Amino acid sequence: MNVIATYQLTNAYQVIKHLQTNEIYGYESLLRGNKNPVELFDDAKKKGELIQLDQEARFLALRNYQSTHPLFINCHPDAFTHVLKYLDDFNTIETIVIELTEHVPIQTASLPSIIQQLRERGVKIAIDDFGKGYTNLELIEILRPDYLKLERCLIQRPTPRKKLLLRGISKLAKEVGTKVIMEGIETEEQLQITLESGIFLGQGFLLGKPHHSTLVHEISEF
Repeated sequence: MNVIATYQLTNAYQVIKHLQTNEIYGYESLLRGNKNPVELFDDAKKKGELIQLDQEARFLALRNYQSTHPLFINCHPDAFTHVLKYLDDFNTIETIVIELTEHVPIQTASLPSIIQQLRERGVKIAIDDFGKGYTNLELIEILRPDYLKLERCLIQRPTPRKKLLLRGISKLAKEVGTKVIMEGIETEEQLQITLESGIFLGQGFLLGKPHHSTLVHEISEF
């Protein structure tokens, strides 16, 4: 039985918006199954099916995507070195943004070559959940990401220190030519804090809930 059937996999898309204009900027692909994503990948890893599950997740994300907006796709750290093997099968490769976390194997000798080959194909790189737990700033130097996606904890229960951190991250990103996306915007207060920090791209339930659709190009509002 293939992993799509085993884990009852489906795909959803969540909109990413320009916060000043409310216009669509892109979408994030979100994997859905019979367990939450962390449990899905942990289970697949134990069964030796991690690479296959990661590839099937990307297949679900890409097979019906017809928008010209960027499509952000999560990549499991243990499967990153295999990412090149399945991207060339899709015509929308120039819209793809691969999301990585601090767990990506930065000591892997082939990592610079993989990043270079992705960029040559037009694929962009994002660091996901930036600001969560221990954030390895070395990733910014090694990956030179096109995007930083900030963890929602930075706008939940806001404090003066968190606001200062947000402004600092925003300033750093601008200086190195990286766009910033605030994740988990659920309230007007969180939206306002994000804007005041100089961050103008975001996603979250306030902006649009994940939507199961095979025709993303037809979605204008969630």
